[in-house]
Amino acid sequence: MYDFNQLVAGFDKKCSYLVRHTQYGFTRREAEILILSCYDIDIERIAKLMSRSPKTILKHRENARRKTRLATLMTTAILIWSFINN
Repeated sequence: MYDFNQLVAGFDKKCSYLVRHTQYGFTRREAEILILSCYDIDIERIAKLMSRSPKTILKHRENARRKTRLATLMTTAILIWSFINN
């Protein structure tokens, strides 16, 4: 698998934080996709990096957004950004 730390400094630490220390119950995959999305990596590239289809990536991202109960991906990204860059 691709080394996401090359794309996002401290990627593993950020994923672990989202999974273990937030109240949203994100899966590891949801956390990975949210973080990559916050760093403006598009769905097609994320899908290639994870050897998944773009539809699968979109589904994970939508599931994560629903868990936050926020209306848009942008508001979810703002929330996630505050968690991973504190």
